[in-house]
Amino acid sequence: MRQNEGPGNALLATLVHEHMSEVVTAFGEKGVSAEQVAGAVAREVMAFQASDGALGPHLADQWMLPLALAVAAQGGAASFTCSEMTEHATTNIGVIEKFLAVQFEVKPSGSGWRVDLTGRGPRLTGIGATR
Repeated sequence: MRQNEGPGNALLATLVHEHMSEVVTAFGEKGVSAEQVAGAVAREVMAFQASDGALGPHLADQWMLPLALAVAAQGGAASFTCSEMTEHATTNIGVIEKFLAVQFEVKPSGSGWRVDLTGRGPRLTGIGATR
């Protein structure tokens, strides 16, 4: 096998919406057929499209830190919906709450999840400041 070749194939599906894009990816490996890789992507796309969430499970956990930084710096509150709360997202919430003066509240909402975020304590300074 040459250095630039992997052990399997990969498939990406990009769902473009008015205000965001969601990318679903599956990677093949030895012993996993292209049909199985395509099936994994199709299942995740269908689950996302069937939910009420604005963000998919992987984009949701990536969105948490920038949103928390904005709330910590500006005060106020923010929220978003997602199709699924993964273990990674839950862990991410715990880590963010340890370092920033923010509080997350996660609750079921329709066929997805709603994530509410509020500041708790003094605002973070030095972020987003202009000269």
